Amino acid sequence: MALGAAAYSIVTPTFEHASSIADYLDATLRSASLPFHWIIVDDGSRDGTADRVEAWLAAHPSPRIARATVIRNQQPMFETACDNIGFRVAETDVVIEIQADIHVREPRFDALMIEALGTSPKPSAISARCGHTFAALKPASPLSRLFRRSTGDSVGLCGRAIETPHIVETIRGNLYRCETVNRGPWLVLKRDLERQGYLDERHFFLGNDDHDYHRRLFEAEGRRPLYVPMAIHAPLGLGANRRKRSGINKEIFDRLSAEKRGSPAFHRFLASIQSSMPPQRIK
Repeated sequence: MALGAAAYSIVTPTFEHASSIADYLDATLRSASLPFHWIIVDDGSRDGTADRVEAWLAAHPSPRIARATVIRNQQPMFETACDNIGFRVAETDVVIEIQADIHVREPRFDALMIEALGTSPKPSAISARCGHTFAALKPASPLSRLFRRSTGDSVGLCGRAIETPHIVETIRGNLYRCETVNRGPWLVLKRDLERQGYLDERHFFLGNDDHDYHRRLFEAEGRRPLYVPMAIHAPLGLGANRRKRSGINKEIFDRLSAEKRGSPAFHRFLASIQSSMPPQRIK
């Protein structure tokens, strides 16, 4: 489906979201304010997710959906590869990745994220979910993780805080520069992706590829990502990676889990961390 010029692209990876995909599509369109190219990458769903997406798009024409593309993976490739597929298809410089379990409830979320791009120095990425230090990625006990949160190493809806979205009400309108941020919603620039060779799907397949991307851009260009607090609804139960796996999905997941455990450069970087920069409020 093609209608007009897009100001940016939304990349949405899906897997077995047939029962909730309409709610996601409704929430995203309702909160968007600018015309966009919607790129949905269905990762081998067997529950008719892609069919429901196409039916919804046909029933909800909107001037804000300048174009829509639905891609169907015949076998699961998982999040990193799905994002890269969508990023490569995108023809706009600004790309916002929003997983199908993230229901955005922030009016003009797209304009707010794009406006944050004007911050100097230019950010490497922008998240509407949360930001934290790289040290927070190191393995730790539950008690240590609680201590990290209490000492200001993170801000926003990190980890299980996603279940309590009201906690961002007091910080909406602020802007934070962070060492790294989480995807969903996650704004990146196509020119940066092309220069960096996209997400590292050779070493990652589900998780930490976003943090590795921020590491690479910081080491190459000295740029940090930003966190823009926004109203989002994302119960952990809706997440595709928390569902019971079976069949070919489980087979591929088990194989990739053994093969792709993060790049040596990423692990060396985490091991070398001696100090961290907590999220800094800059607005």
